Amino acid sequence: MFTSRTEGFGRTLLEALAAGTPVVSYDIDYGPRAVIGKGGKLVSDGRVDLLANALVMGLADRHWREQASEAARQQATQYDAPHITAKWADLIAELEHCDENNAD
Repeated sequence: MFTSRTEGFGRTLLEALAAGTPVVSYDIDYGPRAVIGKGGKLVSDGRVDLLANALVMGLADRHWREQASEAARQQATQYDAPHITAKWADLIAELEHCDENNAD
């Protein structure tokens, strides 16, 4: 359960997802919404009742937990070093290509 309402991109989210732990969190900007994907549940910001219900549902529903666990592991790969390195390399190549086309 990720209860922060202000910590956007929390590393703890990625650590939990990488370990295959589904995350229940408030749906806040700059973090949980972008990171969790199908690896957990998002509830309206500040709705403690919905957060508690999602947690209880997750504990009670083994099938959902298994699916969310696999999705969590997959989601976490979007933030691993090889993936991020490739994204940076693509961006640099794109910028170099733009620079070559605009050189006069």
